[in-house]
Amino acid sequence: MNSTAFSSSRIVYPFLFLLLVFLASCRSSRQQSGFSPGGLTLPDAQGVYIFDNGNFTRLSDARTEADAEELKYRIFSKNASILVFEKWMTDPDFKSVSIFDWKSIGENPMIEYGAAAEPVEDHPDMIMIIPRQPLNPGLYTVEIGSKAHGYSFGVETPDIRAYWTAVILERPKNWQAHNHLGSLLYVQGNIAAAYPHFQATVALNPGNPECQHNLGLALASLGQINDAIQHFEIAAKSLDLPLIDIDLGNAYAQVKRFDDAIKEYRHVIQLNPNNAPAYCYLGDALMNEGKADEGISEFRKAVELAPNMPQAQNNLKRALQTKASSH
Repeated sequence: MNSTAFSSSRIVYPFLFLLLVFLASCRSSRQQSGFSPGGLTLPDAQGVYIFDNGNFTRLSDARTEADAEELKYRIFSKNASILVFEKWMTDPDFKSVSIFDWKSIGENPMIEYGAAAEPVEDHPDMIMIIPRQPLNPGLYTVEIGSKAHGYSFGVETPDIRAYWTAVILERPKNWQAHNHLGSLLYVQGNIAAAYPHFQATVALNPGNPECQHNLGLALASLGQINDAIQHFEIAAKSLDLPLIDIDLGNAYAQVKRFDDAIKEYRHVIQLNPNNAPAYCYLGDALMNEGKADEGISEFRKAVELAPNMPQAQNNLKRALQTKASSH
């Protein structure tokens, strides 16, 4: 079970401007006739879509960065528009829509693109969001409504690594850009290239547990376990997250600090009693402490929770064999 570097889970945006401002400015510049489908087959499922070159592509709600890797598959032209087809769009809560440029991620304010929100002929439950100017190549998030539903997409960005590299050249002190590029390189297995970017994130934002954790991961992968432990410990003190605690426990185990590792795994289980990997790691640490019966008990719990997890099955089998051979 390999650990995975993670990126910021949420982007905090400035106050979004009102839809009425959009509509008023549209009317002041030209007569608003509404978007006419013109014989196109409109989507019949609720959602937010990119309309580009006569085609509709549905976007997922990107409230986290979990789907950031998929952005490279969402490649659209500079003239793309966004079709919103949501029940909550007509609710009183729907007051705003904005398009933000990812290259300014973490900055306040972020780069924001103006957009016009136009009705769709004969479809009162839809609006078409049209950027006021062509979008430059890059990554974007359209934020809809005061509940901040975010939908991300790319414009002419087939190479995400090249994109973040260019952002860093333009904005060398943007820790989020370093974090995104470092995470991308880490996932691709290029730890040596990821390492300096994670170093930069800690230098630029030392109080962020995510930055500390990701640097710890890179150091651990490079074999610098004691240095990794220092960063994992800083991260764990700031953010009580099972992912961080497990990585810290694993690092302790690698340098044979099994008592410390056991404490971390037990803490993870306290946070989430259904965390099968934690039981597996705990069992392994107990076995290394010579506590075979306790270790076997933890392996059994891991197998019970995750019967298809090979590591749990293999560890239990090996532990039982070890105990049998000792008698």
